[in-house]
Amino acid sequence: MSNIFGIGIPEVLVVVILLLIVVGPERLPTVARQVGRMVGQMQQYARAFRDEYLSELSDLKSEVEATTRDVVTVRRQLSDASASINTEIRGLDEDFSRAAGEVNATLQAVDSTARILPDTPPANVVAMPGTGGEAAEPSPPAQPPQPERQRH
Repeated sequence: MSNIFGIGIPEVLVVVILLLIVVGPERLPTVARQVGRMVGQMQQYARAFRDEYLSELSDLKSEVEATTRDVVTVRRQLSDASASINTEIRGLDEDFSRAAGEVNATLQAVDSTARILPDTPPANVVAMPGTGGEAAEPSPPAQPPQPERQRH
């Protein structure tokens, strides 16, 4: 008990002597009991405050841990979804590349066929009789008959 709250033994002795002088020796035990009760109540209030504070702190800590677990779970799900999307995109990219290669191969085949037979008219071009065999532009497709409108 050499130094409690910055109060040493000499300061405690000064307070006791002042109490003896102010209160007197007859009332000193009663005052000491009252002071003791007040100190006990203060300690009880301090314990209650500390316990409530620690309880709230524990609740907050539990909430933070639960939120952290949720964040980790969501982060993992987003990472998995991102990986899945990237895999799908790579697959689509490969499909598009393959399709583009097939289209290019087909275009090259058509282009080489057109170079081999440059004088042959396309199949949809009809030669006009009496013009020396030149190809004429195809005629437009026939229009379907329009239903007659009835007038009342």
